Amino acid sequence: MRGPATGPRRVVVLTLPLGNGHTAAAHVIAGVLRRDGTQVSVYDPSESLFSLFPLARVLSRFYRFAVNWRAGAVHVALYRLADRHPAGTSRIVSILFGRRFRSWLASIGPADSFVSTFSLLGYLLAERGGTPVISFVTDAGTVNRIWFQGAVERYIVPDADSRATALRCGVDGDRVSLVRPPMSAGAAMDRDQARRRLNLEDRFTVLVTGGGSGLGKGVLEAARALVSARTDVQLLLNTGTNAGLRREFTELCATGTRCTVTWRKRPSPPFARRCRSYGRAARA
Repeated sequence: MRGPATGPRRVVVLTLPLGNGHTAAAHVIAGVLRRDGTQVSVYDPSESLFSLFPLARVLSRFYRFAVNWRAGAVHVALYRLADRHPAGTSRIVSILFGRRFRSWLASIGPADSFVSTFSLLGYLLAERGGTPVISFVTDAGTVNRIWFQGAVERYIVPDADSRATALRCGVDGDRVSLVRPPMSAGAAMDRDQARRRLNLEDRFTVLVTGGGSGLGKGVLEAARALVSARTDVQLLLNTGTNAGLRREFTELCATGTRCTVTWRKRPSPPFARRCRSYGRAARA
């Protein structure tokens, strides 16, 4: 996996807009590699696969719908389908997008290695062949089996449970590396500063989160179970951009349990941002 003798290695990191964690991980990985002098490019291929069809926008909006409608029922159904039939699901994606993906990949120039932060991208990259592929698994625990499809050279997983899933899927142990997930430099702060920012007491804290989109029914069920248990802990409940989950968490906190609800605003589409900027300019 070493680059050419002349000049720095070039690593291409690929991601998709199906969850904020995939995209965030891609940029953090790129930052870590750049500090080592590696030339890194980060791409979302869905932005370029179709010249007349906004695939990136469609995927992003569909993902928000899938994880929010009826407590994530659509996402749960698709997740289970991919986990039960990982080889078939990967093959269908290859039939639909593989040829166009390979053409796009050729257009971005050569690379010494590829890093994927989304499962199906790792499969498509490995299917192309010729360049080492590293699949960075952004999920934890007993992860979806679709992560471990294709002739990926190395998998980087965050914990023992995800490594065990890879081994059950037939991946050789020497192709699986357990690595603590990297953090961006801007995300780090000392403990006291974090407590003040989040209005937390100096006591045992349980974080309940489903990622940047507040994913899934299980997040709410876990929070309710912790509240019902009447344990002597404080809860940090992250709703991401999921407004419905934010309301549910807020109601839970109103029962008297010591907890803090955090969220973030959903990014506005470009057209809406332009309209607001024009309105501010007109008022000025």
